[in-house]
Formats: sequence, C-alpha cells, structure tokens
Amino acid sequence: MFWQENWLSPHNRTTMRQQIILHKQVSGSWHYCRLSISDAPHCLVEKGRVGFEPDSTETFPMSANHATALQTLAKEYMEQGYGSPHRSEWQVLSLHFNMKPWSGFTSSAAWYEDWKSQYDEPMQELLIRRGHCVPAADTPGQIGDTLVLFKYVLEGEYAAHAVLQLFSNASIVFPFRVYLGDHEQYPQLRSNPLVPQEISDILEGFYSVASTMTAISQEVALQRVTSVMPQVWTDQQPARVSKDKANELRRQLQDVWGFDGGIWTPLGPPSKQETVFLSQWPDALKNQIMHLLTGHNSGPVYRFDFDEGISETPLRDAFRHFAYEGTIFPDNMEWIIYCSHHHTFTFGGPTLIQAVRAFFRDKPEEINKMM
Repeated sequence: MFWQENWLSPHNRTTMRQQIILHKQVSGSWHYCRLSISDAPHCLVEKGRVGFEPDSTETFPMSANHATALQTLAKEYMEQGYGSPHRSEWQVLSLHFNMKPWSGFTSSAAWYEDWKSQYDEPMQELLIRRGHCVPAADTPGQIGDTLVLFKYVLEGEYAAHAVLQLFSNASIVFPFRVYLGDHEQYPQLRSNPLVPQEISDILEGFYSVASTMTAISQEVALQRVTSVMPQVWTDQQPARVSKDKANELRRQLQDVWGFDGGIWTPLGPPSKQETVFLSQWPDALKNQIMHLLTGHNSGPVYRFDFDEGISETPLRDAFRHFAYEGTIFPDNMEWIIYCSHHHTFTFGGPTLIQAVRAFFRDKPEEINKMM
C-alpha cells in the first residue's frame, strides 16, 4: 500500500512523508517491507516479520519526484514476492470502549483528548511500525454508549497482544474489550426493563441504522486496504495540538463564543456574540476572507475537525476540504468560522461580519437565510 501524509513542524512548515508497506508470506508467517521517504533525498527500506520491529534496514538515493521513484522501487520488491495480501488474509481487531455518555461528535466529548493521545494514536503508530496494517484512516463510530473502532491486521494474535499491553500501560483507564476474528464485532444493545417497549423499539431502530452505517464505512475501508495495486493515500493532516492546549482552546471557545464542540448556530445553540450565517459560501467571498485574514491575523490558526479534534494549520490550508462539521479560529479568539453538515457557514467577529455584509450589500436577504 502507498501512503502519503502532510503534517506541520513546530515552525508551521509543511513537510511531506511518503511510505509504501508491502507484505509477503514466508514459511507460514507474514513479513513486511516498508519504504519511506521524507525531506532527505534517500529512501529508507525496513524489513521484518509482522508483529516485530524491523530486523534489517537499507537506504537508497531518491530522485526529486519522490512519489514516482518510490513506486518504481516498490515494483522491484513486488517482483520479489511482496504485494497486497488477499482480502481473506486480513483479520479484524474490533475495539469497544465503554465511555462516559456523550452527545454529538466523538471529538467533542470531554474524554476525547485523553483517549486519542493515550489509546488511538499510540495504537495506530505501533501497528504500522510492526507491519500489522497500512495507515488507513480509521474513524471511530458511536453505537449506544460504546465507541467502536476496527483495525484490519495481519498476524492478529500478535496485534491483539501488543494492543492489550499498550492499553494496560495507559495512565488514564478507559474500560475496553478487544475482539479478534474474521469479521467486525459489534456491541450488543443492552435492554433496560424500566424503558417502555415503544421507546426501546425506537432505540433499537437507531442502533440498527448506526450499525449499518458503520458496516458500510468499514466495507469501503477494507476495499482500500486490500487493493491489489499499491494505492496512494493523500491526507492533509496538520499537527494535532497537545492535550492540555486542546482542552484550553475548548474552554476558550465555550467562554468566548458559547461553542461546545457540537452542532452550533444556526442549527444548534446560539453564540455568545454576534454572528451571521450563509447557506452558501461563494468562492469570491472565500478568497476575500482568506486575503483579509492573511493581513489581519498574526498568531496561530486552529481547525477543530469533528473527526480528528483540534489541529494547528496554516491559514492557506485552513479552508481545504472544509465542508462538513468543523470550525476555524485563531489563538486570540477574535473571529470564528463554523461549517455545518447542512452546509451552512457561520461567521463571528467584527472583521468577518463586516466582510460578509459588504459582499452581499446588494443582496442582504442572502444573509441569515436557510435554504
């Protein structure tokens, strides 16, 4: 599999890392070959048995076009028997976390930063480093009061043991269960005899829909993981801020704007300050706002993505793929932009409100109008 990732350095400089992870079976055991390259003009090749750290490393010079050179090198290893394992070879790690009740998006939960930093991210890094899986983006799902995550792995028993050992060393304890099998394991809906049958039937319907949607997303993910040819993964992933910084920003968003990390105005709770919203955001206005903020904003800019949490991002990248439940805001909280899953765009702060009103000077009815 071919994977490409962008992230930010402490100096807010975009860096590119690319890697390909290939596998082959030797004497009944899976082995991996990982080719990776970042800024240096060479490729690092690591080989090892799945479930263990690399036992050999080599470096090769790379041309300026890293992606093409990396794919060319990968083809040489594919001629040696490496490739993408068949769908039937992958096992499924089903991880169920029993969390404190939460509403809205997972990343808005009070425990999210602890879970992300001590469970999800270390597990992903460990499984990739030991060749168990490829770096596919896994989005946790909510089924009842259970946070559900699936990992498609090779040498599943080693993977399960490594995950259990990792979680046992976490400083913050979240109750969890790990299941290993050929298929995804979904949590069972627990019935409550105190709940009327009519309500139970409705809840069971919601549970069924949630399970179906999760199953569909996992089928798409599995098709990408088991692609026969090396696949390009392109993820714009700014560096997530530290847990303490993220929690501080959450508190400031609540105090200044009344934003709690869930659905916001006009679909949810109102803002503590004046805002305006649009049902469409013309490119011309987007360019104006980008130019305006570039000259107006001097500090860090953050993006609160409701799948991944809070990350620092260059302003030039802040609006990229910004079309489904997220916010953009600066360190000083002087302005805010919120995008909802209904494609409404909310603007807060005098500078942005003035820009929106000036743009629609001849069509004021377009402001604060639901489609």
